[in-house]
Amino acid sequence: MKRKIEGWLPVVLLFCVAVSVSCAEGVSDPFSEDVQAKSLDAWMRMNHPELVANYQENGGYYVEVINAGDLSGDPISSMENGWVRYDILGRTLQGDVCLTRDSLYAKQQGTFTKYTHYVPYFQFAGEPYYDWAFKEGVFLAMRNPLKLGADYAAQHDLPEEFELREGSEVVLYMPATVVSTSSANGDGGYEGQYELSADRPMIARIKIIDLVENPIREEGLAVDDFAKANGDFNPNPDAPDNDAYTWKIASRQAAQVYINRTFNPADETASMFTYTNPYYGSQQAAEELDRKINAALVERFGAGDPGQIIQSDENVYIWYVIRFLDGFVADTNIDEVKQIIYGNVESTGRRISYTPANNKDAQLGAWYYALPGYFRFGSWGAIVTPSSNGYGYTGIVGKTVDTSSSSYSSYTSLLNYYSSSNSSLSPDLTGNYYYDFYDLWPGGYEYTIYQGSTPSVTSFNNTATSNSTVTEILPYTPLLIEFYIEPKGGL
Repeated sequence: MKRKIEGWLPVVLLFCVAVSVSCAEGVSDPFSEDVQAKSLDAWMRMNHPELVANYQENGGYYVEVINAGDLSGDPISSMENGWVRYDILGRTLQGDVCLTRDSLYAKQQGTFTKYTHYVPYFQFAGEPYYDWAFKEGVFLAMRNPLKLGADYAAQHDLPEEFELREGSEVVLYMPATVVSTSSANGDGGYEGQYELSADRPMIARIKIIDLVENPIREEGLAVDDFAKANGDFNPNPDAPDNDAYTWKIASRQAAQVYINRTFNPADETASMFTYTNPYYGSQQAAEELDRKINAALVERFGAGDPGQIIQSDENVYIWYVIRFLDGFVADTNIDEVKQIIYGNVESTGRRISYTPANNKDAQLGAWYYALPGYFRFGSWGAIVTPSSNGYGYTGIVGKTVDTSSSSYSSYTSLLNYYSSSNSSLSPDLTGNYYYDFYDLWPGGYEYTIYQGSTPSVTSFNNTATSNSTVTEILPYTPLLIEFYIEPKGGL
């Protein structure tokens, strides 16, 4: 159970400093930006006097450098539209964990869930296009030079001014004014044991894992790499069905929606996938998990008895298992799969009713391009797709549902929603990519799905979530979808 930090000595001290400052200066709001700055300064002088000179005027936070990274590499600020993958560990002023993306910390804190994908965060860190209505400390640290005191810099053999880049690891001591707009609570299994209430400072240790100039290109390459590792795909959308490739391009209008009509859980050679980055965290090892899931699928649905080809105006009923490309099961409406992964079934799964001609924007876009004309009633199949035809390129914020309130706030999510929906991302990150990249293939051909506009966000129905945890889907996350189509007469 999470514990709130009120009543602990350092917070009481900080609050008392704030109140004393407000009384002395006639300030009515003890959590104003000015009072926050003076209060945090007092706490730093008492607890980390060696870092006082590392004060950042742009944001009012302090920085401790654990590792500057390769100073010869490009800094984050050099990326106009860049995204950053990073680990983050948030603590209260007492050092208690209030935010973590590490499964080991989550287990230690008692907040670990099997619905949570414990991986580094992926956040927009490019040049903002408009004035921000809020400040966010991690973003500020990524976009601005970090100024160090002369003595501190000399002692640690660092320049007095440096910028975060791949490999950099720093600790930020942030006032509440730059922690978030309303709350710094982690969510969706990332929250840690101790709750950081609103208007409280936070200590955040961040490590820059990777810089991504073009997230669409990165996930496109990930989709291709997955298909190549599992039978390969034919780069020609007009290729005949009898070629040797496992994956076929569904449509010229759906960039990299690859279909696999040989997938069948009853056939081990056609159902055991190789994951490019196998995940062994909150769920079981990939191969062990797949064998159990396949056996359960066959027991419930059988090996398949394909009937008529699905037409675009025909209604189908779908049962599915949706994974990230590292093998982590993000969503399923099959109770037997839930039991295997989570150990229980908190909400009964229901089949999806879908008519391609009528439901293009109501479900995953991949269904629209992949099902009609390719798959049959009573058949198994698999699809690998980029986020544009999955859960949407903005992703889904992971959250822990508070039964006493319908509202929640997720740390560092607002920047992603802003940047992902900003039309300024097109065409630089969208329209040109597929033309340039696929010209590398012999013969060359064009994809047009992104031309002229950014993809829309698809709706989301995460039936695999528990009653209290919604699985986070990071921005630009490609998917593997394994599915079964009910026979025309039903099961």
